[in-house]
Amino acid sequence: MREGMKKKKIWDNGINNCDLFRKKKVLILVPHEDDEIITVGTILPILNENECDISIAFATNGDYHGSDMATVRMNESLQYCRKMQIKEENIFFMGFGDYGENLQHWYNESKCVPSPAGVSETYAPSGLKTYSYLKFGEESEYTRENYGKILKNILLECKADIIFCIDCDIHCDHIALSLMFEEVISEIIREEQYMPLVFKMFAHDILWMGMQDFYTLNLKSCKSIAQNPHHTYADRFFETYYSWEQRVRFPIFNEYFSHYAFQNPYRELMKIYKSQYVKYHFPRLLNSDQVFWLRRTDNLLLKSKVMASSGNAECFQTLKMFECKDVCKKTNLLEDGQIVWKPADTDNEKTISIEFESKSKFQEIVFYTGLLCENIMDIEIRTDAGMVIHTGSVAGNGKAFYLKINELVDCCKVDIRFYGERIEISKIEILPFRKRECEYVKIMKDENFIYQYIAYSQENVKLSLYCFDGIQGGKIQSEDFQWYELVNGEKKLISSDVCLEKGSKRKIIRVEKKDNPAIYDQVEIIVYSKLHIFFVKYIKRIGYYYNKLIYKLVRMINRRR
Repeated sequence: MREGMKKKKIWDNGINNCDLFRKKKVLILVPHEDDEIITVGTILPILNENECDISIAFATNGDYHGSDMATVRMNESLQYCRKMQIKEENIFFMGFGDYGENLQHWYNESKCVPSPAGVSETYAPSGLKTYSYLKFGEESEYTRENYGKILKNILLECKADIIFCIDCDIHCDHIALSLMFEEVISEIIREEQYMPLVFKMFAHDILWMGMQDFYTLNLKSCKSIAQNPHHTYADRFFETYYSWEQRVRFPIFNEYFSHYAFQNPYRELMKIYKSQYVKYHFPRLLNSDQVFWLRRTDNLLLKSKVMASSGNAECFQTLKMFECKDVCKKTNLLEDGQIVWKPADTDNEKTISIEFESKSKFQEIVFYTGLLCENIMDIEIRTDAGMVIHTGSVAGNGKAFYLKINELVDCCKVDIRFYGERIEISKIEILPFRKRECEYVKIMKDENFIYQYIAYSQENVKLSLYCFDGIQGGKIQSEDFQWYELVNGEKKLISSDVCLEKGSKRKIIRVEKKDNPAIYDQVEIIVYSKLHIFFVKYIKRIGYYYNKLIYKLVRMINRRR
């Protein structure tokens, strides 16, 4: 345990020692130095608690404002990684330039594209070496081919069980890394027996530009982009292949929870990133959960033979949902570059035929429609085992349709026929049967993860549970769990409705899985008077304005230097 974090909190969570993370190899892929603390900063200590072997790769050197800034930013991240106990041999600097909007970018070109800093090949400050130099003995030009080659080598070298990768935020370097990762990992999946757990994450749209809700009475969970007044085009993702309800929610490291900002260990670590003013974004970055989207690498189509009655069916054999024409322009990515299978107007069959590598079992199919797809009248699924399934009407316009099959399908070939006009399908996932086991649970109040919850005297606190089963997460009310109140160290059976009697000061609530008590969560409910709550809110409000003022002053002073 790191210095200053040795004291055990009353609240506790079984994720600190769960099978999902236990002694796994983890790779974190981020575009810029500071994106790692923004996206995975609250769960990195949990990975350490689970004895994970953590590697991290930085795609760019952060030199948009010159090579001196590259030195500063790369050393800041190096310092942070050391604090997080990441071995130096597991820290990879790809060394590509830091690009910006309305510029040329290597992702859009087949040739070398110099960075805004006027550099054309990978580099690292004195004392550090790029991955290219360490691996190939020389630096690499800023080309799409070289970027993909370096990224592929890192993925193959790490062979991580779990990969956390940036998704298509508003920044061009974020989009480029996200799309190139999906392209490269698809190649690897087709070439090798390698199917890691992949979690995609947003740094800008959900966190950096998220809601400043730290100063609420009780810490809130991450809000959807639609609820954020500063949201960008990324909100379109949540109307298509992402659904906010499908997000995976991880609890934060217990020691990072607090009601007050100052001396919070997470905020203290943010001070490392002075060049990016990260600590001033603390009210946006600390939520009661950390949100990701699981991208299924075990999709049977990725390694199958796929044919179509007409049109190009290759789009079904990649994780990519769209291709971006220009990563540096703030346009609607999905509308500009969505990858779809579109049968010919003269095609009366409108059929996709899939031949698996070997006999396969599945129980779920997901269809992602194109943005211009009209409502589909019916989808017919036929297997070589004689099973026929009809979906009935399916909504188009970019919506995802999840088909859960009542019985296990065991076959070698599947034919899928679409009925309707203007059919466009961007992705099909045929997901193999996997036994689902609860990995961790978290106690919630009003859909927010709680650790220490401030309540009014005589308040009736209705609690619920979030559960992640290794594939998806969701709210549950299951008979498999038992609620307890801890009284003098003894467990007292209770329901999920916690009544705070007059005179109550605090209650410690614990939930356990009946057949596996190692899957548990424990929270503290503390009772404040109305006057005490008013005082807490007042202090938090002062903290909000103080942080806002100091941030503006610091930015103004630095601009005048």
